[in-house]
Amino acid sequence: MNCPNCGAELNNDEKSAGVCFTCKAKFNNNTNSTLNYDISDSNTTIGNAVKVSGIVCFIAGIILGVVSLFQSPFVGFAYIMASIFLFIMLLGFSEIIRLLYVISKK
Repeated sequence: MNCPNCGAELNNDEKSAGVCFTCKAKFNNNTNSTLNYDISDSNTTIGNAVKVSGIVCFIAGIILGVVSLFQSPFVGFAYIMASIFLFIMLLGFSEIIRLLYVISKK
């Protein structure tokens, strides 16, 4: 895209700002319409499956950890910590999958 005033080639920063940095002319940019994309309904099947498996692993790990605490406190604590870590990792992966889905739809 070129500046309507001086004809200079506009880079991405100039296009998003709506200002030509060479001649300081302002112009109407149409790139802001993609920034208003609604991501509230961007659930994916794979992302939801990863999130649900994270929740199931978290609940199972907590239950297994509490039961194991009576026999060996170290093993029970390890189960609880591992389930929390796995839950956070899977929740993060599901969010990455959702964000990549949103980016691919733009």
